[in-house]
Amino acid sequence: MPANDIVEVPAGAPAPSVVVTIHPEKCIGAGYCVEEAADVFAQDDDDGMVVLLVSNPSPERKAAVLNAARRCPVMAIEIRE
Repeated sequence: MPANDIVEVPAGAPAPSVVVTIHPEKCIGAGYCVEEAADVFAQDDDDGMVVLLVSNPSPERKAAVLNAARRCPVMAIEIRE
């Protein structure tokens, strides 16, 4: 989803805490994202590269997802709030 897209949330539904995008071409397989938020990120069994499990994690997972993005040594995780 391009950065200028608007995420519409149905009336009464909680807004997503963040929107996560990964850039697999940047990933080096360090695995810090999985250490921080294994329910949001995984690593491919074949090459160890990041796999996004949830693009709109719950608000309770926001801190862990932000930490995962901060710890990524190659900035392969993009977070939009």
